[in-house]
Amino acid sequence: MIVSNQMEHLKSLYIQLKFDEVIQFATITLQIALQKKRYKEALGSYEFLASAFHEKGDYEAFIRIMPEYEKLTVTYGTEENKLIYYYLMSLLNKLVKNYKDANDYAKKSIRYAYLLNNEEMVAINFANIATMQIFLGNIELANMAERFAIFYKDRLPTRGLSIIRGYSGLLYYYALVSDEKAFKQLKNEMLEYMSDEVMLNYQVHIDFAEGILYDKLGDCEQSFFYLKKAYSFFKEKKNLVHLSTIFHYLTYQKNESDVVAFYEELAEIVDTFQCDFPLTGVEEIKGLQTDLFLHEASHPATFKYQNIITKEEMEQYVQNALENKQHIICLHWSFMTDVVEGLFGELFERQLLFSLFEAVIDVISVYCAEILIRSNNEGEAIFKNLSETTFIDLLMQLEQKLKKFFVQSTTGPITIPVHFGYSSTNQLPIDQWSYEELVAHSDVSLYYAKAQS
Repeated sequence: MIVSNQMEHLKSLYIQLKFDEVIQFATITLQIALQKKRYKEALGSYEFLASAFHEKGDYEAFIRIMPEYEKLTVTYGTEENKLIYYYLMSLLNKLVKNYKDANDYAKKSIRYAYLLNNEEMVAINFANIATMQIFLGNIELANMAERFAIFYKDRLPTRGLSIIRGYSGLLYYYALVSDEKAFKQLKNEMLEYMSDEVMLNYQVHIDFAEGILYDKLGDCEQSFFYLKKAYSFFKEKKNLVHLSTIFHYLTYQKNESDVVAFYEELAEIVDTFQCDFPLTGVEEIKGLQTDLFLHEASHPATFKYQNIITKEEMEQYVQNALENKQHIICLHWSFMTDVVEGLFGELFERQLLFSLFEAVIDVISVYCAEILIRSNNEGEAIFKNLSETTFIDLLMQLEQKLKKFFVQSTTGPITIPVHFGYSSTNQLPIDQWSYEELVAHSDVSLYYAKAQS
């Protein structure tokens, strides 16, 4: 039951494009599934991990997990597993510009897609083959693959998120063959199916492909405009593969006066990343899953959030503020995750708590709060000289953000109850101003909030 619920939640996260959370939770589910020899769920976890790494542009991590994923697929994989595995292997080889193998893996994926009557994956693979055949110099085969991709795409009764990947493959094909009319027609069709949230993840691929299109058409100004937009996104994501590709295209434009500065900066970034590529992926995620809630000043959370302090430091911080007659608000929060632990397991609950904790920090850190982790489920924040009106606005922001959190089980979505309690120096006589009194009154307020729920 625990592993089944975890897989259901992973599906929900992936549909919502929450790739960071997919990676965090899938790493946990993979570990449990392997321990219990639940190979179906282990393969599903690998599929989610590999897909999420690819979508995020974390290609180092994507490449790293594929060997173990392959062993499990060969030994225990069903036809559905092999369909996805060969598709992902095609993407992997395409990334490293091994187009012949990428093409062969895509063809294997298509065979299973035909067998399983999965026309969506047929369309997606043919779209990618069209692009790869261009790189292999087989124009006729590329054109044939494009026609097959369009044929199967148009047969689909509904078009969900996954077909957007097929659109992306065709966009690059039309860019590489300089077909501006077909490119714009497909781009408009793609935008029609993309929600605002999907747009955030896939707009960069449209910009990148459009930059390539105008490069092929000889319009350096337009090409630079779109490549620069894509560059900004890939730079932020530390996506070395696509930055290197942009570098390649701009090489042909470097004599243009308005491109020189950008070209030099990009060359420096690519060189830096090649020398010192950042640690990403599974190992980093495993590091985050060490005990977040140890009562030590050096636990992992303190490295990411410098305003997390110990109880002794919090007491001293509040005492200093009170001695200077500064207004203090003490906020306590509590996450009720007993049901989640029972249905999903302790490791899954721990990762959920980390995600909830991050959501709280994202809101309250704007207000320069000092933060104390009180237990696995509870935290404390101290605000100095914050008006009551601003604090109420803060609480409303917290409630809105945390309301979006839920876990998807086999029986449906489960919401996460969150309770708040708070106190302030405005509520206490001046002779009772102390850290202990503020904490005690916040605890009473928190207890009352729990009792009312």
